[in-house]
Amino acid sequence: LPWLKLPFFQRLVNFPDDPTYALTIAAQAMVAVVVLAATPFVGRRFGWGYALFTFVLVAIPMVSTADFMGTGRYMIAAFPVWALLGEWLARQRYRWWWLTTSGTAMAMAALASAQDPNPPLKLDGYRLGRARLDGIVERLVAMTPEQRRALTAINERRAEILVPGALILQTTMEILQVSELVVCERALREGLIVDWMLRNGLLVDRFSFQSTIRRRTVQHLARTYGVDTVRADRVASHALSLYDQTRGLLHDDDGDGRALLWAAAQLHACGKHVNIASYHKHTWYLIRHGELLGYSEAEHLMVAAIARYHRRSLPKKRHESWQLIEAGHHRHTVFTMALLLRLAAALDRRPAPGIAAISVSAEAERPAQTRGFTISLQPSAPQPGEPPQDLGLEEWSLRSCADLVLEATGLRLTVRQASS
Repeated sequence: LPWLKLPFFQRLVNFPDDPTYALTIAAQAMVAVVVLAATPFVGRRFGWGYALFTFVLVAIPMVSTADFMGTGRYMIAAFPVWALLGEWLARQRYRWWWLTTSGTAMAMAALASAQDPNPPLKLDGYRLGRARLDGIVERLVAMTPEQRRALTAINERRAEILVPGALILQTTMEILQVSELVVCERALREGLIVDWMLRNGLLVDRFSFQSTIRRRTVQHLARTYGVDTVRADRVASHALSLYDQTRGLLHDDDGDGRALLWAAAQLHACGKHVNIASYHKHTWYLIRHGELLGYSEAEHLMVAAIARYHRRSLPKKRHESWQLIEAGHHRHTVFTMALLLRLAAALDRRPAPGIAAISVSAEAERPAQTRGFTISLQPSAPQPGEPPQDLGLEEWSLRSCADLVLEATGLRLTVRQASS
């Protein structure tokens, strides 16, 4: 019975055996269902005749085939649906992103960013507007070669060819009616290297390589500064556990802060590579001036600030690490994520793992009492012949954060050790 579509479901169940065929019939089935669902809209736009034509053209192949194979050709003939889709697309307004990777564009972006109140450390993702470009070109044309070579934002060799390149870039933007460019630091050269690595088996999958770039660049930076990765992983695990359990209590983050919290937890101790004293400040400097691929400039600053405020004082207006974060919602994210990292780092008081699990419970509100929450520490199971794990050191360390938590959130922190 073809309408039961038993072969279709069988193919999906056996997906690992023949993934290409299974994906093909699944795609054709999805297109057929979408086109059929569009029939009422076709009727309202073009009339019942076109709707009936579309329904018959789609329904008969769907019913007569056992696995949707071959239905794609009928979907193409359902022209009223595509006409409807074309009308809908014509009404949409799209925002195009124009990426530029040339050395000239990088030099122009460097000159523009040098005029900003807070110049970015990286030009990757920098936005260069047409009006600013016109102003810079006008200024460069009026300069002598010696004056252009004296510009600190560009090198001397680039100064010799910058004006012709800038005029070409300006004319290109005018012809294409581009109002803004987004600068990308990596271009053909980096692409050729990645392609060579793929062809020589140094990279297995280009998609997995790109999707894990943020994790790998954080781990690379941690190794560069001699971070104890085992303890960093443990702190990150505690921080993410606290994040998941305190949503709506200590933070209202929508999920973006979680990835930044993980990165900051991995790098929070890298400042010890410089000096153990005030290492949180060194941590901020190293992250701020390090390279974090896959992170925007704003995210880069947020990761550095979260790691910086995992100990000692809360953010203050005079701190450069706080001043560089301009957006209010970004500051809120840094403030809440840094508090979670502070609690997680407070639990890292011995080289060996001692905590098996962390649980957070909100306390019921009581009259004339400050609302609070409790963090329960579950000790790890002792090895045979060893005494039970005592988490007194971690309890003391976590309780030392209670006053700061109360100042930051208005919540009273209670710590207890769960029975093993």
